Amino acid sequence: MPVPADLRLFAVSAALALGALICAGPAAASGRADLGKAPVGSAAKRSGPKRLDVVLGLDRRQGALERFALRVSDPDSALYGGYLRPRQVGRRFGASDATARAVLRFLRKHRIRGRLDVTRSFVEALVPVRRANRLFRSRAGRARAPRMLRDTVHEVLLARAAADQFLPAAKRAGARASRAPRRTSVPVAPPHVRTGTPSGCARGQNAHFAFSRSAVAGPSFTPNQIQQAYGAAPLHAAGIDGRGVRAGIYGAGGSGLRELRAYARCFGLRAPPVRLVKVGHRNAGSTSFETALDLQMLALMAPGIESLTVYSNGSNLFPVDFSAMLDPRNGPPPDVFSASVGECETAVGRRQLRLTAHVLAAAAVAGVTVAAGSGDNGSFCPDGPNRGWFPGDSAWLTSVGGTSLALDADNRIVDEVPWNNRSLGFDFGGGGGFSRFLPRPPFQRGLGRWGDRRGYPDVALFADPFPGIAEYCRLSNPKSPNCMASGGGNPYITGNGTSAAGPLFAGIAALVDQRLRAAGRPPLGFADPLLYRLGRSGGQGALRDIVMGSNSALWKSCCKALPGYDRASGWGSVNAAGLAAAALRGG
Repeated sequence: MPVPADLRLFAVSAALALGALICAGPAAASGRADLGKAPVGSAAKRSGPKRLDVVLGLDRRQGALERFALRVSDPDSALYGGYLRPRQVGRRFGASDATARAVLRFLRKHRIRGRLDVTRSFVEALVPVRRANRLFRSRAGRARAPRMLRDTVHEVLLARAAADQFLPAAKRAGARASRAPRRTSVPVAPPHVRTGTPSGCARGQNAHFAFSRSAVAGPSFTPNQIQQAYGAAPLHAAGIDGRGVRAGIYGAGGSGLRELRAYARCFGLRAPPVRLVKVGHRNAGSTSFETALDLQMLALMAPGIESLTVYSNGSNLFPVDFSAMLDPRNGPPPDVFSASVGECETAVGRRQLRLTAHVLAAAAVAGVTVAAGSGDNGSFCPDGPNRGWFPGDSAWLTSVGGTSLALDADNRIVDEVPWNNRSLGFDFGGGGGFSRFLPRPPFQRGLGRWGDRRGYPDVALFADPFPGIAEYCRLSNPKSPNCMASGGGNPYITGNGTSAAGPLFAGIAALVDQRLRAAGRPPLGFADPLLYRLGRSGGQGALRDIVMGSNSALWKSCCKALPGYDRASGWGSVNAAGLAAAALRGG
């Protein structure tokens, strides 16, 4: 189904941050535009790619890996917290030496150099187009494994290679381092305006939505309000601010360091050290709206974290990009990781979904908490109902939906509903629904009648662009997705979307990790089994159930907020202090 014109005009939702996506342009509405790259196809039609990024998914023990990942992530399991190092995961559950040698030998025979990733689930190669088409496409043009490899290769993924892309094994990746909520008895729909008590520099308190002249676009929430609303403020006061914890983000362009420092000065925060790791390419580009937003939301919630790593990836394929955080050549893996990226799963395809699941399950076994926004399209995906937004609907990460908030004078939540801007004339809201392809994970059994598919999100946090959250990103041109060093007006603008909610949850996970480590416990890791256990027990002070509203913004077929789990807000919003206490009790 074609994307409606007003949908493409107002906000191209593929990158999750509503404002950033508006900048990205109409082509991004059905593809991944968060990385600052044209979707495969547009530039290719103009000049034609010279090489293809070829990923060959290997024969591996994926079922065994997923079973083990659930056991080390389940608080009721004797193996809870028994994580492995990434290389151990690869050796135990990845391809055998014989399989890897056979595939690499085949590539060498055809004058192609390949590299085996750390999870040993795939081999990647950059191949001239004509040779790639001859070896890895059928006569009908479909990707397929060569006859000699059909017993060892289960997936073949092909994507246009960027001009400056190279295999990470060819050169060490470049790195640059810097230094329980109160409820009202009768819930009311939150207004799309700021409530509560803001603080910070004058311009920061006056952040506005830069991409709309709508009368509802007023000043945004400030960091102190979000910290207090979601229970992080008392942890900060007790010295729990994420120190000793490593965090990473799925890079969308640039390092974001300058913008993060300006943001921290305005709002009285510490700016964590930022490290830019370029994986498989040499030019990370200018800092994007998306990178600035992710870093600032993570630092808002956990300003004391040890380091923030931006993984800027040359590849445009999910398995390659997610595996970068586990690769020892890129430094120690992060403890928490936020991915503000997405695409309709029907465009991703079953093969890439399956291979990405292996890499994300490997991250779970390595003890990494991965969070991803559930999308900004409301129920389901723009290309049709009953279709999920990936990776926000993956079973191997915490899917974070969006909400709208009303706060009292002490910045406590007095009302919270699923984010839905349909009443304002915009078809946007917190993503949710169920996957068309991905099976229902064990921790979701018995929760709802939507068949045997993965329901999402798992939890939800504030994402509404009206009023949004203050972000530092000086825009000389609101149609550009990049933060600029020049240009007039207020450099503090509105950050929003589940691209804000995802890193907020990652920041909460960093606070939980610090508490766990202080008690001599392993980190939180894959959080869903714990979140679902808490949700089934009434939240236990960690989860705030959202029982009214819906996310039926684009498609009206789904989903309403209900008591308990629902596909509009998951188990509801998260209280940082409550989750830290619950994690200490569990396991």
